[in-house]
Amino acid sequence: MANELPHAVAAIRDVVLADGKTYRMSPLDLKAWGEIDLWLEGYIKQRAARVYADAPAAIKDEGLRVAFARANKVSFANVDGMMLLTTPEGTARVLWHALRKEYPSLTIDEVKGLWTDEVGREIERRLEEANRLVDPTGAKMSPETPTPTPTLTSP
Repeated sequence: MANELPHAVAAIRDVVLADGKTYRMSPLDLKAWGEIDLWLEGYIKQRAARVYADAPAAIKDEGLRVAFARANKVSFANVDGMMLLTTPEGTARVLWHALRKEYPSLTIDEVKGLWTDEVGREIERRLEEANRLVDPTGAKMSPETPTPTPTLTSP
């Protein structure tokens, strides 16, 4: 069994970054998604620590408590995590993971240095294109398959 998530598999794709070079993105495996989840948790906690650094003790304690509770629940697989992964920082993190297999010495800071708005739009387009959705029944959805519209029936 492949160590890849069926609903979030980035197919191998070439992408041109800001330095004009073509880079190869590889599929993200469970290890990469686990590392992304750990990054999301740490990102929320670090931001909260910065935000509340100078707050009065009672406000700081409550703010950190709420932020840490949120951080412990965030994941690439839920809305909170997906929202953070669509930020430039989050998208760069996903891109870095997709590049690591082919370019193991490439750092996250180097990936951020190869970033422009145009690159960001292209990466987002490529990731959307490369990721496939799988319906809970296991039936693969193709771009030609319309998404079923839910219908309400009266009792």
